[in-house]
Amino acid sequence: MITRQIDYAIRMIAFMATDKSKKYTTDEISEILDIPRSFLPTIVSSLAAKKIIFTYRGKSGGMKLAKDPSEISVFDVIEAIDGQIVINTCLFDDAICGFTQVCKIRKFWEKLQEELVERLKNTKISDLILDYGKVKNNEF
Repeated sequence: MITRQIDYAIRMIAFMATDKSKKYTTDEISEILDIPRSFLPTIVSSLAAKKIIFTYRGKSGGMKLAKDPSEISVFDVIEAIDGQIVINTCLFDDAICGFTQVCKIRKFWEKLQEELVERLKNTKISDLILDYGKVKNNEF
């Protein structure tokens, strides 16, 4: 399941990618993207730990992208926020189900897992960039 935190993180990175040289504050991100401030410390910390963004402390602090948007995949952001993507736990823990070795449904989950991960890895933030000024003013 795509959590609210993942949704916020992807929107934040896509927004920051519209001007990758600019430093953004959490206040700006919260206000412009309507992301509750309470979510941002965890999101920022997780993205910084995975070197997706750089953070700067102090009066002129903020954050900016650590990489070009074409080098950041949706998979990278999801993994930074929630860790490993798992469609069904039986794919990563044989002890969960006694039918693992003979289960045809597991084959379905394996294929779906592979396709999802491939799609997420191949979708770059640069593919998702929006003109947030127009969106905010309802000019689609």
